[in-house]
Amino acid sequence: MKMLLKLALLENSSILAFDARLNPGTSEKVEKQLALCMLKNIEKMRQKDLDINPDFLKPELYSYNIPRHILKGLGLMAPGEKPRRGNSRASKRMNASDNRSRQGNAS
Repeated sequence: MKMLLKLALLENSSILAFDARLNPGTSEKVEKQLALCMLKNIEKMRQKDLDINPDFLKPELYSYNIPRHILKGLGLMAPGEKPRRGNSRASKRMNASDNRSRQGNAS
């Protein structure tokens, strides 16, 4: 079962947020595999210049047992970290997405 899950997550390209914390069958290893899959998909979407709704990015899910320096290198926040105003890639993406949604609401 674990190998099947690992292979499925390698092939997956759409999971951005999956909360398995309350699932009684979830182990730490499965949660870390899910976090790595989410990080991979977030990075793939960014490389394709696809906007990600900031509400979908949950640090407590994608950062499970992931070192803070890796998250920082990807421009992602760690749990409990406050969003910063600045030139980070994450804030640029979020601001661009917010601006487009405001323009759509104004029409």
